[in-house]
Amino acid sequence: RKQTDLNKAWDLYYHVFRRIYKQLQQMQSLELHYVSPNLETASDLELCIPGQYRPNAPLVRIKGFTKILKVISSKQRPRRLTIRGSDGPDYK
Repeated sequence: RKQTDLNKAWDLYYHVFRRIYKQLQQMQSLELHYVSPNLETASDLELCIPGQYRPNAPLVRIKGFTKILKVISSKQRPRRLTIRGSDGPDYK
């Protein structure tokens, strides 16, 4: 009886896992509040945008983050976060 219950539970888990896995493979974007609520609410930070520091030039600080992350279609499916700069443009 215990073995039968265990097998049923495993089958249910595996079925749900496969459905979620298939859906994740098709996703092209993620909403930031699901990934990191702290980043979604962060604004006007004292941090310089990575790669934008230049000696003797005005600092470009992080003003905020876009609400959508792009999922890049590759084997590891990395996410691209866009940062809004204090100078106006968005940085990827």
